[in-house]
Amino acid sequence: MISSSDNRLLFILDLLPKEIIFTIFDFLWAHDILYSFLNISNYFNNILLTYQNYHVNFKSILKQQFDLVCRFIQPNQITSLVLSDSNETPSQSKTFLSLFPIEKFINLRAITLSDIENDCHSLFFNIRQLKYLNYFETDTLSHLWMIETISRLKQLIINKYADNDYNHESLLHSISFSHLRNLTLPYCSYVQLRQILSCASKLTSLNISLIISDCTGIDYFAEQHQETPLIVNHLTMSIQTFTWYVEYNTDDFILYTIPRFVPRTTKHSLLSILPHSTTLPVEQYSIYYDQINELELDSNDKSSYRYTNVQRLILSITKINENIIDLSKVEYLCVKSLSWPLKKLFQIIKTSMTSLYHLKIDFSFSMIQLSDNIYPLEQIRIIDLPQFSCSFKNDNIDLSSLFPCIERLTIGINSLHQMTDIIDRFMHLSSGSFHIMNDHTDINYILTETDTIYKWLIEKTNRLARNRSFTYRLDSRSDIWIHLWISSESTTPEKVLNKMLSGEQLMELRETNGQHNCSRCCSLQ
Repeated sequence: MISSSDNRLLFILDLLPKEIIFTIFDFLWAHDILYSFLNISNYFNNILLTYQNYHVNFKSILKQQFDLVCRFIQPNQITSLVLSDSNETPSQSKTFLSLFPIEKFINLRAITLSDIENDCHSLFFNIRQLKYLNYFETDTLSHLWMIETISRLKQLIINKYADNDYNHESLLHSISFSHLRNLTLPYCSYVQLRQILSCASKLTSLNISLIISDCTGIDYFAEQHQETPLIVNHLTMSIQTFTWYVEYNTDDFILYTIPRFVPRTTKHSLLSILPHSTTLPVEQYSIYYDQINELELDSNDKSSYRYTNVQRLILSITKINENIIDLSKVEYLCVKSLSWPLKKLFQIIKTSMTSLYHLKIDFSFSMIQLSDNIYPLEQIRIIDLPQFSCSFKNDNIDLSSLFPCIERLTIGINSLHQMTDIIDRFMHLSSGSFHIMNDHTDINYILTETDTIYKWLIEKTNRLARNRSFTYRLDSRSDIWIHLWISSESTTPEKVLNKMLSGEQLMELRETNGQHNCSRCCSLQ
């Protein structure tokens, strides 16, 4: 902060031209922009309201961040949008598009749909009205009806084929490929590929898995000639090939070939290097191990090398030799060994795993031994306890005191009471997936109607009674799962809380900047 001539404090970033700030914003997600810059100054508030190129990514987003975006950003300010109805964010697309109908996103250029619930398809019917939309990404062919009439599509990505997608393959024939430059398909037949190549004259990038059942198909495809040759700059096909890259030793002035297919995931007991697979000398083999980012420690074998870049670690033994692994880079830890004393494990996490934020304890355990634990793990944001219901004498243990900053939780439980207790205790919890292993008789009465579940959750939990901004999904196809997406009860960051714009202030600013007011923007406040 610096002093101005009229005795007002001037925020130093206010000296930046808005064009530079707009350029910075172009590289950030919308929720990160709002979290970082909202209410730091009036100048920035005006910039946030006039910025017209927000990239909104709601995949795995915390409910609190989702609510903030919905309160502040208008649909005409959004140019790219990612929606996801995954277990972490159930009913997200329905919640968002009930506030802002799809046709209101008049400047939208790109949309990505992930795990969209089947009963939400009608909400996307007017997507065809978006005249600037040229990027469409999804995880099922069944969504292609949305873009049948969009002739200016430049990029189409189908990440995977869902169940029964074979019933929707004909939708590929209805898509306009005339402007398409980038295409990704999980798989296609040689007949489909031939049709695509004949229609997509501007294609420059193709990523496919080609299905050819016999040599006849290969011969038939090879005999076809493209009337207008394509200039494809990027081609990826699922053919098993070996590629290499070169390592240069500056001391010896020697080039070594190193297989690019060196494993990134391995078990400690299995990893070995075949001498014929590389010209690299034995003393340089550490280059191989530097490539590994996911490791299962399944033996105590001594090693002359050290894993330096492991980010995901699976423990199947009860001892960690820190001489063979750098624990400081581990972000995800899965503990499988039944013999691990949790207090010892927590101490290792606290002192050596400074980057760890995701913990999975994949065995039944007793937390009685942690009753005097002095190592609460504030760094853990995601925790998976699939066998918690099999653990004994844990009903009266407060998990939230051991993991006070949990935002995402997956847990097996014995009773609905355990679920409600966890919801009330974990104040930062945004996404919770509860696998109800027992108590099926008692739960049947709340499974009869959707409204009954909603009312029951409000009645039985203090937190959801106070703040009803939550969504849920009940999955009872085999086992019973309840997935919740909840607004955090934690304190909003001070710079936002103390200066948060009221609904009236927000509308006043929009009027000042010539923006249309929408009461729904403030409905979540």
